Amino acid sequence: MYKKEFRKSENRILFNKGDLVLVRNKLRTKKMEDHFKDKAIILERLYGEIYKIKFENGKESRRHESQLKLFRRG
Repeated sequence: MYKKEFRKSENRILFNKGDLVLVRNKLRTKKMEDHFKDKAIILERLYGEIYKIKFENGKESRRHESQLKLFRRG
């Protein structure tokens, strides 16, 4: 019962292949540093909420959707 109610109110963003995203800064050491730092491109959705991404420097990684934020230009 509770699971169904939670799923109704859940705000999930499904990313598409080619979307530009910001990636959460894991090594944030100072209070005033940005939470989301690096830009990356979604390559594919692997399984569940895990995405394969490619950073601007060419490195590839897997990240959970909670660590990604859609980059909006403008």
